[in-house]
Amino acid sequence: KKLSVVEAGASKTLRVFKKIYPNLIHIFLNYIITFMIFPGVSLERQISFVNLSWSVVLLVTIFNIFDTVGKSLANKRSWYNKHFIFAMIWLRFIPFGLFLWLTLVKEFPVITTDYFHLILIGWFALTNGFCTGALFVLSQEKTEADEHEMMGFMMVFGLNTGIVIGTFLALTFKNIK
Repeated sequence: KKLSVVEAGASKTLRVFKKIYPNLIHIFLNYIITFMIFPGVSLERQISFVNLSWSVVLLVTIFNIFDTVGKSLANKRSWYNKHFIFAMIWLRFIPFGLFLWLTLVKEFPVITTDYFHLILIGWFALTNGFCTGALFVLSQEKTEADEHEMMGFMMVFGLNTGIVIGTFLALTFKNIK
């Protein structure tokens, strides 16, 4: 029996989803974590050696540079497997908690220094970029050439949905101080 165009499309969508759903869930989670903290909570703390406007520019620039470096490092396929990436995403809750804590606690040796905050932003961005790139690479490896377009659509949908939900969840931290 020959499938209709709609049935063939639905069949292909389901087939691709079954292959990549763990990666899809993790990219969704990765971006919820990122957007609950960045830019909102992570930019609450002003860097003392620059004025407020430049503090925000400095922190966003550091995030963008390290995020891009992380995405570039995902090309080093021999550095990771899916279990490493999944664990790294769950470990991103550590800096998540640190950002919240740093917003509430103003004085604590070493941890509340400007340099620690800059390093934390860089590490948070590096892991965001690396996990994003790695999840796309891993998803491409799990699908056939004719499924890559559908896989890309699904992964970007998971990424964008994570951004939206993370952004709305970040509103719960709006008055944190």
